[in-house]
Amino acid sequence: MSKIIYDIPAIELNYLSNLSYSILLLTVSLIFFHMTRVSSIELPRFYSSLLSIILVILSISFIILGIIQYAERISLELSHSDIHDKTNLIFYKNEKKYWYTYLVLGIIVILFNLFLCSVMIDKSSILNFLNRNSK
Repeated sequence: MSKIIYDIPAIELNYLSNLSYSILLLTVSLIFFHMTRVSSIELPRFYSSLLSIILVILSISFIILGIIQYAERISLELSHSDIHDKTNLIFYKNEKKYWYTYLVLGIIVILFNLFLCSVMIDKSSILNFLNRNSK
């Protein structure tokens, strides 16, 4: 049996754990932002909104990091396998499908995070603060 069978699940688990951290950060950011909107937090709105936006940016960076790590590890793993062997060729083709699926999933989550970040910026006082300080 090929070595490729044993290492692929660990690589996918690493990617999915990065995705989980990203979603956790996004959830915390949304809760924190909601707390700023209903004034249930004892922090100026500017700082709490800025913290929410920073958490979304960290969430995006976790996804990008996960995609990069997954791509590097999969390409390294697949380059060490003998794709001329029929069994390995099937695994190689399947992993290409999974790679595209994970890539699309990551891009969708990144776009969703960017949309939420733009809404947060629009609804917060950050733009007003930046405009006021630039004059």
